[in-house]
Amino acid sequence: MKEFQDIAKTQNFRFGELPEEFKELGDYSHFVHWLNNMNFAENETKLLEYSGKHMHVTRINKGLSGKAPYIIEFNKGTPEEKAFVLKAQQSWGCDTAYAKENLCYKSDSAFMNAQMDYYLTLHNCENATKFYLYDYNSNSGLYEFQKGKEAGGIENILDANKRLKDMNRLGIYYNDACSCNFIEKDGILKVIDIGDSSFIDPLRPGAKGYNMQTPNWCGVG
Repeated sequence: MKEFQDIAKTQNFRFGELPEEFKELGDYSHFVHWLNNMNFAENETKLLEYSGKHMHVTRINKGLSGKAPYIIEFNKGTPEEKAFVLKAQQSWGCDTAYAKENLCYKSDSAFMNAQMDYYLTLHNCENATKFYLYDYNSNSGLYEFQKGKEAGGIENILDANKRLKDMNRLGIYYNDACSCNFIEKDGILKVIDIGDSSFIDPLRPGAKGYNMQTPNWCGVG
């Protein structure tokens, strides 16, 4: 925790790898701030230019958890088309390092989501969407855009976790069973918003099958 506080007060930090399409934009943090200051209606798509590069950007929804979600498409309609999902945390007036640190550690924040998603990506979890990068300066996470069909038959968190065996195997348990958080691709349930998922705390391990620490637990499911 002390190391996080020192870094957060003095400089930016990142984990993951920025895709080439975003490296070409120059200052990634500035790009996210620039995008977040635009006025988008829900599901509105705009053709934008940044640093000489064109892209189609869609604001997916209102982001009720405080993360503004965008689909960003480069070279749309061509064989070179690439699409990404950007989830940028709204600041809610957090203009000090201490306030921003607390915002990062709240359940379902961009930072908490990014840590879990990066862990799942590193372990090639079949239930997870590919994670690319977390950037502290803009408090945002960058993901692969996944296409699939709407997932049915999910009424509660038990229904969800019965189909998320690979994620459970890695110690993460889903607890926000809204159908909009999933898609189905090639018969596999994919989580597109990891939300308030619970995870085993490696600093306070329990005995498997008997007890388990579950931080981040406040999902509506």
